[in-house]
Amino acid sequence: MRVLVDTDVVVSALLFPQLVPAQALEHVAEHAELALTPWVLDELVR
Repeated sequence: MRVLVDTDVVVSALLFPQLVPAQALEHVAEHAELALTPWVLDELVR
């Protein structure tokens, strides 16, 4: 299964590793394939 993650979730997970977005991202990384679009990656590098 692939899971598309929004930019806000990625940023929140990086800034606040103890909160739900980080836990969700970790769960996805362990149980599914993380899908990041070029648009999400572009937002992250800005």
